[in-house]
Amino acid sequence: MKYKKFIALLLVVCLLLNLCGCKPQEEEVPEEPVDPNFPITLEIENDSVTIHEAPTSIVSLSPAITVLFDELGLDDLLDGVSSYAPAEVAAKKDCGTAQNVQLETVKEISPDLLFTDTPLLTEQLTQLQQMGMEVLLLPRPESAEEIVERAELILLAVYGKEEGGAKAIEFRKAWEEQWKPLEDAGIAVVEEEKKSVLLLADLDLVATGDSWEGQLLKLMGMNNLSDEGKDWQLPQAQTDEAGTVTYLYDDVVVEWNPDVIFYNSQLDVETIKASELYSNSSAVGNVALYPVDWGTLQLQNGELPEMLGSMVEQVYPDVWELIQDAIEEAKAAEEAAAQEEAENEEEKEE
Repeated sequence: MKYKKFIALLLVVCLLLNLCGCKPQEEEVPEEPVDPNFPITLEIENDSVTIHEAPTSIVSLSPAITVLFDELGLDDLLDGVSSYAPAEVAAKKDCGTAQNVQLETVKEISPDLLFTDTPLLTEQLTQLQQMGMEVLLLPRPESAEEIVERAELILLAVYGKEEGGAKAIEFRKAWEEQWKPLEDAGIAVVEEEKKSVLLLADLDLVATGDSWEGQLLKLMGMNNLSDEGKDWQLPQAQTDEAGTVTYLYDDVVVEWNPDVIFYNSQLDVETIKASELYSNSSAVGNVALYPVDWGTLQLQNGELPEMLGSMVEQVYPDVWELIQDAIEEAKAAEEAAAQEEAENEEEKEE
């Protein structure tokens, strides 16, 4: 009898164990894949901006940044631009300027990001931020490196860490290939062969040493006669008792006889030739006056290296020819090396 009770108890225990073992397990929730691109935090000037996902709508209040978006193939993302945007983006909505943002238009667009190269008015900036927009202030570049950094920040903001980082590397490589010949030209010109030049925005506005444009002249191996000046101001003329005219930046006497004059292409060259400032210069005497596309210079777009190369060629044709020959030789050597490597690979496969 006791044996039967023991068997029955054993069966009950086994049954309970089986029931416990058959209890349905909770389904494991798969982990969401981690986005390798977003969020991303960008350090811009003294500010940090975190972008949590890829933007789908952008407003640019800077003509230069608008042009850069087009060159980077990001034009489709731009839904609004500044009142002074290039004509090719005229179909985009006019959002005013950095100093007078059309808030209602921007609110209607409701962009994820708003780019500017000029600080916004505090009140308008606050209103935009209250609308949930990230405002990215990218000041106008003052060097070739800053031009690259501006493009890199835009690519990272749009594409994120990995994809944007890869595209930024490609952009830097392409830009440096275009820029290096200009630096090489500046290095190749020996001091005694440097030409004295001026760059005129207007008859009474000349690129001084503290300007981006003045720095470019030095980079390309040219002696900028206004290097001692500031804020695009002409030097002060001073006439002594003998009638001799000298030109001064503060107390520094500067030469005022340019070999070459580059000028804003919107100026009338005949007016420059007739001006008291330049009529007796070597540049006018030798007809060494060359127009410059001011839009390209100010927008700092992808056409800038080619335009600057033309300026170097006009002043130092022999130097520029040597640099171009060296570039062609380097390309030919790379192609020959690549061809040899390909042939070696084919031989291995056979």
